[in-house]
Amino acid sequence: MRIKILTVIIIAVLLSSCNLIKKVLDVDNGSDTGANEMTSNPDMKIVTFTKKLKESYLKYEFLEMKFASRYKNGDSDLPIKGIIKIQKDSCIWVSIRPGLGIELARLLLTKDSIKFINRMKSEYFVEDYKYFEKQLNIKLDYKTIQAILTNEFFIYPAKKTYRSGLVGFKLSKVTGKNILSKSRNLNNYTEKQEVSISSTNNKILSILSEMTRQKRKLDIKYSNFYKLDNTLFPKSIDVKIVERDKNITLDFTYNKITVDKAFKPSFKISPRYTKIKIY
Repeated sequence: MRIKILTVIIIAVLLSSCNLIKKVLDVDNGSDTGANEMTSNPDMKIVTFTKKLKESYLKYEFLEMKFASRYKNGDSDLPIKGIIKIQKDSCIWVSIRPGLGIELARLLLTKDSIKFINRMKSEYFVEDYKYFEKQLNIKLDYKTIQAILTNEFFIYPAKKTYRSGLVGFKLSKVTGKNILSKSRNLNNYTEKQEVSISSTNNKILSILSEMTRQKRKLDIKYSNFYKLDNTLFPKSIDVKIVERDKNITLDFTYNKITVDKAFKPSFKISPRYTKIKIY
C-alpha cells in the first residue's frame, strides 16, 4: 500500500468536526490588513453564540463508531471500513477491517504521536503530527481531529488563544441557518472560513476553509443527524480536499455509535514487523 494511500486512509478514518478551539495551522507571520487579532477582543455576540454551540455537543468520555468510507482521487476509488474508538482528550484508536473480521491496518493517535500498523506488508511507523504537513501540506493536531470526528467547531487556521481566534468572525442568518464567517487579507493572499449551523438545534452542518496562497480548500459537510443520548449526531460526513490540481473526496458514514463503553487501546507491534520512515 503506497504511502499516499495510507495517508488518505488515515485522513478518511479521522475526518469527519474536545475542546472548542484547537490548532490546525500555525499562526501566520504575514501582515494582517484586518483587525489586530492579538490585541483586539471578539464581538461578545460571537462569544455568546459559540458558548451555546458548545452546549449542543455530544457529552461522552468514551465513543465507539463503526464506519464505512469511500476515498476518491482521480482514477482511484477505494472503499474503507472499520471501527473508531475515542477516549476523550486522550486517544483515538482505529481498526481498518474491510470484511470477515480481518484487520488490514491499525492506527493509534495520542496527543503527541501517530502510530500506524500495515498488516498487509508487515510494516509500521511512529511519527509526530508533522506527518500530515509532510504528506498533505496541512497541519493537524490531536484536538482538531477529535473535534472534526465529533461534529465540533474549530478555527482554521488556529490562533494562540480561543478569544483571539474569534476576533473578526461575523454572525449572519439565512433561512434555517446561522453563519459564522471570517475573511482575512494577508499580504497577497486570503484566508476564509465559513461555518454553517442549524438555527433549530445548533448542530454544525458544514465547515468551509480556504487559503488562496496554497490554492487549498477544505470542505466538510455533516448530514443524516439522529438522536443520540440528549443531542443530535451526524451519521454522514462528506469531505472534499482541493489543492491546486488535487481533488480528493471522502464519503464517511457511521453505521453504529456507542457512547461511554470503556476500552483500553490495544497496540502491540510484532517484532517481525519492519519499522519504516515516512519523511
